[in-house]
Amino acid sequence: MGFDYVDAEENTTTRHIECVALVLHAPTWYILAWDLEKDASRLFRTDRISAPRCRRMLVEQHPLREVMQEVDPALDVWDRRPIG
Repeated sequence: MGFDYVDAEENTTTRHIECVALVLHAPTWYILAWDLEKDASRLFRTDRISAPRCRRMLVEQHPLREVMQEVDPALDVWDRRPIG
């Protein structure tokens, strides 16, 4: 999927991702994703996303555990459960 994203410093970028999981860290929802242009995992706050759009089908998918460990190795023992 693709979308425009506003980061914590209010910079807007266009992102293209493989959505791996939807994560609730109350009260905020996040998308755990593989950034296709940066070739790295990322977390995106859903309230900072605008203009979402579908993109081409993926040829390869990244496993949830691999993406979680890329974002933060401590997530290997994370007490929150990803949904999706």
